[in-house]
Amino acid sequence: MMNKIDPKKTPSPSPSESVGDNATIQVGRISYLNVDPIYYGLENGLKPPWVELTAAPPASLNCLMVEGKLDISPVSTGAYTRHTDQWLILPNLSISCHGSVMSVLLASNFPLDDLDGRRVVVTSESGTAVLLLKLIFAMKGIKPHIQSGPVGDRWKSTDQPDAVMIIGDIALSGRWEQKYTYLMDLGDMWLQLSGLPIVFAVWVVQKSFAGRHPARVTEMIDLFRRSAQVGQENMDRIIAHGTDRLNLDKNRLRAYFNAMQYDLDEKKRQALMAFFDGLHEHGLIERSTRLSFFMPIEGEQKSTPFG
Repeated sequence: MMNKIDPKKTPSPSPSESVGDNATIQVGRISYLNVDPIYYGLENGLKPPWVELTAAPPASLNCLMVEGKLDISPVSTGAYTRHTDQWLILPNLSISCHGSVMSVLLASNFPLDDLDGRRVVVTSESGTAVLLLKLIFAMKGIKPHIQSGPVGDRWKSTDQPDAVMIIGDIALSGRWEQKYTYLMDLGDMWLQLSGLPIVFAVWVVQKSFAGRHPARVTEMIDLFRRSAQVGQENMDRIIAHGTDRLNLDKNRLRAYFNAMQYDLDEKKRQALMAFFDGLHEHGLIERSTRLSFFMPIEGEQKSTPFG
């Protein structure tokens, strides 16, 4: 079951939480290329004075949302399972893929099935990808020794694990095939196991903020829609910027953006529920999770993002 929660019915904030009508919105932004198309317009003239952007890796944004230092942000879907009492999902906005994602990889010196009992280091920058890898291992009955830590320095380190899980820009640009024998795309592996897309992140709003400022949140949703529209109209510039930033082939980067999906349609909501149910079934999350959505104020939102 997926619940739609009216922000007007959320608990009233305490006086210490009170926010004025003209308050700014603290908005998170993943510091990877994957969200460039969503934020392009905001970062190129659309951002109003009441929006303040904070860029950070996914795990850091999760923490900032938990600490209440951000009002709206993309968060790992894994983090959402632990904070459904605090956050509402913004409608029709996600970071997803159906098959290969190219930026969430397991680099290994052994085939997947041969990693049983071997050491696997996973990035400390991610929430969803780590849970996804653990779920894939659990579904296949593979029990490696998993450690969390930085993976970007593995090129220089003499301590080489049997496999590393890498995400984001470093997965795209790290030339990992020169270091490891096998490169496995977690999006592909999940599709083969489940037949479903994977939703890596959703945008959420603090329930307390939504309860006080539903009109402002609705306005922010429309800003995301317009920003993404400008981004789609400027994909050549986004790709050129990414090519310079990561020293990547332009065609590879275009293929990457073509693989990314940013909506949250019914199929992806079903995929989210299957992912959550699998995590719960295998003891990777403590409680069953359902989806609770922010309800935009009718008549104030011109259209839903990407709809």
